[in-house]
Amino acid sequence: MVIKKKPLLKIGILFGKFVCILLFATLLYYIASAESTRIQAYWTVFLIEEEDVNGAVAISNNKVARVGFFSPFAHLVIIDLITGNTRHYNANEYPGAIDWIDMDGDWVVTRNDYAPQNSINAINLVTDEHVVVTPPLGFFVDHQLPAIEENSIVWMFHRPCCGTDILHFDLSSRTTISITNDGWQ
Repeated sequence: MVIKKKPLLKIGILFGKFVCILLFATLLYYIASAESTRIQAYWTVFLIEEEDVNGAVAISNNKVARVGFFSPFAHLVIIDLITGNTRHYNANEYPGAIDWIDMDGDWVVTRNDYAPQNSINAINLVTDEHVVVTPPLGFFVDHQLPAIEENSIVWMFHRPCCGTDILHFDLSSRTTISITNDGWQ
């Protein structure tokens, strides 16, 4: 005895197959669109406007920070790898040459050897908050590069009388702590 499928069941199976194919095609479309955007963003990184670049680059949270120059000022360029958008930070805030960049989360930190007292600039990429960190009086730059991690900036300074200190600046509380080791040279 042969059991025949009911016509309504056949229609339901065909409709289910159609929905599955449609969902799969939609998924492929979104994957292709995302890859296209990512490729376009990478091209943006390399095809950004022509200018002198000193090679200082950092990456965090799908954003690339780099330095460009419009003599005599350096300016900071932030490139979003997802959207391909670029943002420029005012060159006048960074006299001389920015020679180092580091990023963590939403913060980018730059060092400038020619700024007053070798200050560190920290910029929040979400709020556009700009914090200038200067070392205490009597400290001189030891040409050590600043690093940022979880709202904390650390870098080394030299005191001619006493050796080298590590300075720790907390971006949350805006306080500076000096970690002294008189034996360091």
